[in-house]
Amino acid sequence: MLRKNNLGLILFVLGIFILISKNFTITGGVINSNFQFSFYSILGFVFIIGSFIIFASRHSLDAIIIPTGSNYEEDIERTTRAYKEHKGNKASYFVISGSLGDKKLSESQRADIYRELRKHGVKPSQMTIEGKSRNTVENIVRSLEKIKKRGGKEVGIASYPGHLDRFVDIIKRGKEEELIDKEFHVHRLETRSRKNQTPKERLYETLSGVLHRYKLRHGVEKAMKSEDEPIIKYLKKAGNFIFNPFKR
Repeated sequence: MLRKNNLGLILFVLGIFILISKNFTITGGVINSNFQFSFYSILGFVFIIGSFIIFASRHSLDAIIIPTGSNYEEDIERTTRAYKEHKGNKASYFVISGSLGDKKLSESQRADIYRELRKHGVKPSQMTIEGKSRNTVENIVRSLEKIKKRGGKEVGIASYPGHLDRFVDIIKRGKEEELIDKEFHVHRLETRSRKNQTPKERLYETLSGVLHRYKLRHGVEKAMKSEDEPIIKYLKKAGNFIFNPFKR
């Protein structure tokens, strides 16, 4: 299926080609506006107007990924942003991504996101769980694998700007490694603007960026296994020790 932008471009080029090839002319004075249009001229205008409408229209998303965050407030923020996009775009379904960790299912972040979506009237059939991911790399790769099986291509991801930057980097590298389908088109669903981030959040994102680059030093496929590396475990524990007292 052609993406909307590609279809819009094709219609625009066809419209211009038709107008030029059929020697489009306008006759008559400016005051009485007597125009002479041929069938091909009208067809060319229709194609051009149609292309503008397509360019201006919003993408219809096949799925929206909601990755679990560092705390309850962040999960709800992402869920609210995802639902807002779904309401305007009518996305087919949501993918809730994140492992249980050491929590019971009913007390997990996945359950919090599920319950929040249900409050908004989202049906259980419109949600699917990706429950194996332990980090951002696994979040995106495993979620896209699920979406690919259902034939989706247009995907939204709800999170804050820095996190989305890392998702975009992973997707770009994953496509280069042929680990992620090149047909995926990902839309950023930002929960907040960069200027609204707190100093603590900026520090967290800086440290996360360093860890992100370290994990991807040998590519996305190997980064999928990095969670079990002793140094990664140590760095994550150190990060939790620093940031746990300041969690909202």
